[in-house]
Amino acid sequence: MDEQARFLQWLMEQTSLAQVELAQRLGISASLVSRLVGGERRLTLSMLRHIAGVFGLPQAEVFTRAGVLQEPVLVEEQAKRFAPAGLRAATPQGADETSSLRAQLEDLRDPRKALMWSLTAKLPERTIEKLMRLVELELEYHDSPKEG
Repeated sequence: MDEQARFLQWLMEQTSLAQVELAQRLGISASLVSRLVGGERRLTLSMLRHIAGVFGLPQAEVFTRAGVLQEPVLVEEQAKRFAPAGLRAATPQGADETSSLRAQLEDLRDPRKALMWSLTAKLPERTIEKLMRLVELELEYHDSPKEG
């Protein structure tokens, strides 16, 4: 069972909902929930955001539990290897490594930097560029004034 299927199982256990009830709460078909729980289909980012909203959960927790986000806790060697170029500042001799890692984690609060960090060395450069553009468009959309 993959992480997304385990996440949905966990969600149903925490809310005491059956698959049919979960489908009703999310506004999707019971057969889609069945395929998601069975690992035949994948959750989209918009569906994960929807789940977070419906159940009042932080998006970061939903994304992490569903295996979309990884915990940004790495040993120093891994952090240096996977950090994007902008975050690869060499730690000065004798400097407090914890402070350096804290500063890098603070930088990762920026969604663009966080996405870049999570994708570096895992996807081709062109794919990362496309995903970054999608994130930028999403952020622009959410930051633009709503007409009403």
